[in-house]
Amino acid sequence: MTRFKSSVFRKYLFALSVMPLFANAAIEDVSPEAVGLSSDRLERIAPAMQSYIDSGKLAGMSTLIARNGKIAHFEVQGKRNIEQQLPMEKDTIFRIYSMTKPITAVAALTLWEQGKFHMADPIAWYLPELANLKVYVSGSGENMELEDAEQPIRIIDLFLHTAGFSYGFTDSEVDKLYRESVPLMGSMTSDDVLKRLATLPLSHQPGTAWQYGVNIDVLGFLVERLSGKKLGEYMQENSF
Repeated sequence: MTRFKSSVFRKYLFALSVMPLFANAAIEDVSPEAVGLSSDRLERIAPAMQSYIDSGKLAGMSTLIARNGKIAHFEVQGKRNIEQQLPMEKDTIFRIYSMTKPITAVAALTLWEQGKFHMADPIAWYLPELANLKVYVSGSGENMELEDAEQPIRIIDLFLHTAGFSYGFTDSEVDKLYRESVPLMGSMTSDDVLKRLATLPLSHQPGTAWQYGVNIDVLGFLVERLSGKKLGEYMQENSF
């Protein structure tokens, strides 16, 4: 990933973490061109979002793009309540999960900016517990067939959820193992969690597919290992 792309990625993650603040702030609405954006390009957003509503994947959605502290695009579509046929509104309140992920990613990116790691570095250089992980091939239980990883998990794979880690959300044989392990991890130290992860097979060869999993959790362990501080402490000092 180039420096330019990583910079944009970081700004995107930060924008996700601060978007709720716009609801109670007097943020100026401007034309996209006033902040260096394209009206023609932003007009592509609504049809794309509407396709998710029309296909039944989502009931409704709200999209906002801000730059330099000014809103260039803010649009709502669909329903906030299908049963009552209530439309989505700009002040509709959402329950949003996984918002610690963008904040953790930003913390990791501050260390990247300091030259503490490169995106293509194998994660095992910094978290040796994750060296020599196996990849699931077939079977289950004692008859599970595994193979060696063809390439190491890179740090960029954690950002992109392409490492092969999972959460246990599906009925796959790997996810069954995750469902047994993830509840236990909540009471473990970071070092113990890494040791437990090392015993679980990857769902696929690193870098070959996308799967939502504990990738950003591992990034948090990387932040702790490189900074020598607890994740919350590092965030407080460098992000908040």
